[in-house]
Amino acid sequence: MHRALIERLLRQWKALLVLEHLQQEEFALLTERQPQAVAGIEFSIHELMRQIVDERHEVRAMLQGRRLKELLAELPTELHARTLLADFDHIQGLPAFAPDATLVEVYETLMKLADDAEQQCARLAEKNTALALGLYDQSKNLLEFMHNEIQPDNAEVYSRKGAMRKSRGDAALVQGRL
Repeated sequence: MHRALIERLLRQWKALLVLEHLQQEEFALLTERQPQAVAGIEFSIHELMRQIVDERHEVRAMLQGRRLKELLAELPTELHARTLLADFDHIQGLPAFAPDATLVEVYETLMKLADDAEQQCARLAEKNTALALGLYDQSKNLLEFMHNEIQPDNAEVYSRKGAMRKSRGDAALVQGRL
């Protein structure tokens, strides 16, 4: 069970690092004003978030509804994790654990790595949201300005019969002869 939990925590951590990279890419595309590319990145982000949530549900199922911290409190402190970690030494970014590292230390390190990555993703998401909303407001204000500039200032226009009349102010079909 511990090996599977460690694998799942590692996958979550790596997925959060990928999410962070995607959010940085999204920010760059937002600043370059490339909405089609941003939409593609958004789909990738949503799919990755779905996979992270599925992974967390699997961890909860493995823990049978308990929290990981509860499991850590029940583990004997002398339980070492060297045999479990032998297969994970090649993972880039994973800190090297001491040969006598306990299983509790491994879990705490992985939880801290995942939590730090999640906090960074939350900060990037907030930054991207602020930029996207700012661009939306700017576009909306520009559109309103252009709309106000196009509308005629005075309400008097020529009718079909050539007489002056008040306009309706809103859009209407043009009828008559040219």
